[in-house]
Amino acid sequence: MRQFARNFDFFGAPVSMFFLLDRTMGPPQWSDLGMFIQTLMLLARERGLETCPQEAWTSWHQEVTEFIGSAPEVMLFCGLAMGYGDYASNFHE
Repeated sequence: MRQFARNFDFFGAPVSMFFLLDRTMGPPQWSDLGMFIQTLMLLARERGLETCPQEAWTSWHQEVTEFIGSAPEVMLFCGLAMGYGDYASNFHE
């Protein structure tokens, strides 16, 4: 549970992102967004950065959309943490 809770501070990453999608979009567009996120993650890795896609944020979709002030026509798809990897820390605390 402690590891799951770290999602909500983006695992300490200096960059955090939310991806939102228009509610009228269907599975094909969900797939498109997933491919875009994967491409972003691969490009980040190429530049020496680590990423972590975070579906956990959807548990708090109302709070997130209210906090960022998004329009009711869009919904939270996921979050993404990005930064340099901390290979010295214990990932299994």
